[in-house]
Amino acid sequence: MAVGARHNPDRELFGQGLANIATSLFGGVPATGAIARTAVNVRSGARTRLAALTHAVILAAIVYLAAGFVAQIPLAALAGVLLATTVRMVETASILAITRAARADTVVMVATFLVTVVFDLVTAVAVGVGFAAILALRAVARSARIEQVPLEPTTTWPRNTTCSVSTSSRTGSAAPCSSPLRTGSCSNSPTSPT
Repeated sequence: MAVGARHNPDRELFGQGLANIATSLFGGVPATGAIARTAVNVRSGARTRLAALTHAVILAAIVYLAAGFVAQIPLAALAGVLLATTVRMVETASILAITRAARADTVVMVATFLVTVVFDLVTAVAVGVGFAAILALRAVARSARIEQVPLEPTTTWPRNTTCSVSTSSRTGSAAPCSSPLRTGSCSNSPTSPT
């Protein structure tokens, strides 16, 4: 969302991991960073880490100092705020670019969206990853080609060697060992028929 700005996702994920460990020590439920609040922060002009820190401090102050007042806000009003934030988060150009890029990407996006609406975000992410994996395997399978390569013989017989080969009409007849596929015992001296 912050185009052109330096962003280190590893640092952010590491920080979220530490926060989830600390939260669980105090009986909290580990979670990810909320994209809705991040989107509001970025759209409001946030450019540095100080914005995220200020946001966290203000949110903690509201939860601990004004919980009684916040509880009086109707859920319908909060839902309206979230819907407005969601509409501002959607970038129509990005969605159109995804639908034009590949049909597989469109399938993953639509499936994830529908599962999010019907169930929840965690299930939608799992379904989206599953669809993406299946479509990636399908693409790899379609691009795979089988090529028949002749194998070189592993055993080279001397040209003047004769073999003792068993056939249905005669046994032990002497024959030249010109083919490595011929079976039987070979020696450098001719073998007499038995």
